Amino acid sequence: MQFPAIITTDQVALMIGTTVPLFRAKREHMIEDLGFPEPLPHCARPMRWRTNQVLAWLEAQGRPRDLPPPERPMGPNVFLLEEARRA
Repeated sequence: MQFPAIITTDQVALMIGTTVPLFRAKREHMIEDLGFPEPLPHCARPMRWRTNQVLAWLEAQGRPRDLPPPERPMGPNVFLLEEARRA
């Protein structure tokens, strides 16, 4: 698929292989911890990115891995809830 030089949040999500809500939720983490490019400063809403920067990040970093699932709570009530779901 060919992308224009400047892309929107929807196009970034498509390019990196995730959903728009998941990209929006992880965007700050990706920028701060994974070196994902910042959105263009003059485009507050809708946010826009340079396609070549996103492609360079993908090439250097690969697709971002999903964060590990949160720890499951433990205790007797959790066991009872699990049993109730199976019934």
